[in-house]
Amino acid sequence: MPAFTTDPHHYDAVAGFDTSALFSAGAFNVAALQDGTGGVAIAAAARAAGSTAGGLALIAAVAADQGVSPIWTYTSFAGRTKALGGSAADLNAVGAAIAGRFANPVAGVTDSLSDLSSASGAGQIAFADVIGLVVGIAAAGTDRLTLLAGMTLGNVVQQQPRGGEGGEGGGSEGGAARPRRSRPP
Repeated sequence: MPAFTTDPHHYDAVAGFDTSALFSAGAFNVAALQDGTGGVAIAAAARAAGSTAGGLALIAAVAADQGVSPIWTYTSFAGRTKALGGSAADLNAVGAAIAGRFANPVAGVTDSLSDLSSASGAGQIAFADVIGLVVGIAAAGTDRLTLLAGMTLGNVVQQQPRGGEGGEGGGSEGGAARPRRSRPP
């Protein structure tokens, strides 16, 4: 693993924008990369610079230098990018970056699609945006990776709040979940 830099402008050329504020805020720290907060911060900076591709390249470079998997960071980046007005194309680009990571693994670093579930559970990406990521992964990945992404999507579905019985509430109509009523014997 390369030594992590102490130069706050080290990643400017990779990202195509000034990354010193991200560096100073700790967005490149291992903990921030592993819990998704780094991805949220990088997304805001990349959107301000108008460069989703620069943000993705930045995540890849920082994760490589820190010796950690970028999957959770990519996922939280996608969620924040979409929340800031990003499009399905941005989600597809992140999905393709995730697929690329699995196509070209880094020795000594374990990548896992379970990080999509973790980021969703932490509220860093909306359920609909996870679907967009899975579409991007499927479009750019192998059949095996597409299957794994689909299984991960199933896990995220299990995290979603449930509506009432028989389709009442909580559905696409936006109704509130109703409490269950006990039935007489």
